Amino acid sequence: MLRLSRRIRFPVSIAGIALFLSIPALVLAFMAQRGTLRSADSNSSLHSVIARMNLLQSFRGDPRRDPPRLWRERLGMKLASDLWSRQGRGLWWQAWSDDGAGYLILPSRLWPSKTSSRLAEVHLGGIVVIGVDGLHRQQLLKILDGGISEPISKEQRLQRFCLSQLLHKPAVMWSAEGLAAISGSLVPLLQVARVGCLSLEIKGSSLHWQGVVGSRSFSSAPSRLRPKPQARFADLLSFSSKNRPDDLLLSLKSTRSDLLFGSLLSRRIIRDPLETDYGLTQKDRLKLGLAPLDLMLMEKRDGRYQASIQMQMLLAGGAPRWSPVLDAVSARLQERGFDQSTVPESGVKSPAQASSRTTIWSRTDAGKTAVVGGWTWHHSKTNQNHKTNQNHKTNQNHNSLHNRLDLSLGAAPLSRPGLPTPQLAADTPLRLWADPSRLEKLGMLSGNWPAPVQKAQQLQLQLSELQGSETGSQSWWWMQGQLSLAQPETP
Repeated sequence: MLRLSRRIRFPVSIAGIALFLSIPALVLAFMAQRGTLRSADSNSSLHSVIARMNLLQSFRGDPRRDPPRLWRERLGMKLASDLWSRQGRGLWWQAWSDDGAGYLILPSRLWPSKTSSRLAEVHLGGIVVIGVDGLHRQQLLKILDGGISEPISKEQRLQRFCLSQLLHKPAVMWSAEGLAAISGSLVPLLQVARVGCLSLEIKGSSLHWQGVVGSRSFSSAPSRLRPKPQARFADLLSFSSKNRPDDLLLSLKSTRSDLLFGSLLSRRIIRDPLETDYGLTQKDRLKLGLAPLDLMLMEKRDGRYQASIQMQMLLAGGAPRWSPVLDAVSARLQERGFDQSTVPESGVKSPAQASSRTTIWSRTDAGKTAVVGGWTWHHSKTNQNHKTNQNHKTNQNHNSLHNRLDLSLGAAPLSRPGLPTPQLAADTPLRLWADPSRLEKLGMLSGNWPAPVQKAQQLQLQLSELQGSETGSQSWWWMQGQLSLAQPETP
């Protein structure tokens, strides 16, 4: 989780963004008798494993290096060295199930005719799966009960795509259970990538990934959906570098806020208080889900907090519809001892002429007053075409009924005039930029992050619609991104 200070956290707004940062971390991180199941080709064999595992990653061999630790632990030093040399530049795999221990998966062509009886392997058609010990092997046989899976049909395009990636290049696949094991109770914030399959490639000093993610299983995807061809990474670079403030740590732009918060708002523990205490009905929550979102995490060089969250949303109905909700929030904050102040728009002679009004909340502790957040309504009578998800007619023309609400935590709302926000193409509903190295230096990343992520100078990620997408809510997306790796220091 990202921390805004050592004493105070704002987990709801930031946890989901932290999970998006976990994508490159996921990319980088990654008894006596022998059992033989009925024969099949490598495609069907690996598909059987994919269908039953929570996480699976493919790697390319490199005979110039020593065998990986997993090989030595599962095979022993001598057999690992022999097979690693024979492997050459071919692919091998590692898989994880509910028990947590990794399985080593090798092509059966590498396997010698005679091996030690102590090895916990299972022969599955064109592959050999090796566990930790006999108990681990028995668990694998239980998982694989039923033998080889049926071949993937031509209509199951997303499944065929994922299998092809894992068979031909370095890639990673995860299931809903795999994501839940990694993210724990925060999994509702990453429902857009509940399942996924990404190919990996290093280009110069950058790690690139692309592939398909979704909120539902690939097997339930309609046959009309096709993986989108590789987009130009220059588009990502232009998004991240243009007019970026020096104090920006993270930026997320989305044409629909439910891509980040949709599942969270539907959980009963969140939904019921919103409805009972603040009057947010199901209809209101659906409107919030369709609202365009622009979120920034800004570094603060002084004051009580290390960083602030700045968030913009375009809300249908404007202030007349949503002011009662904010009034309820105000009442709750006042009950808890926070102080409210109103800042008029600069250069305006009377409140009636103002097109915006800022509410700031602060609290005094030990004689020191600190701003803890606030909001600003921006009213506009001008008609502007806002390019959001073209599937929703309510997002097309923004006038006085679509006003912008600026929300902040840890600081007063920034003055960012103009409508609409964010500016994204209709088929690119989400973009993320972050500076992991600065986040790490500020102590805002917790957990076991791989060193390349901690030192990375920038992370970029975007979602795009898949070819064949039709009108209505989307469950599957094309994801692409890159991680700029730190250059090694010269002696």
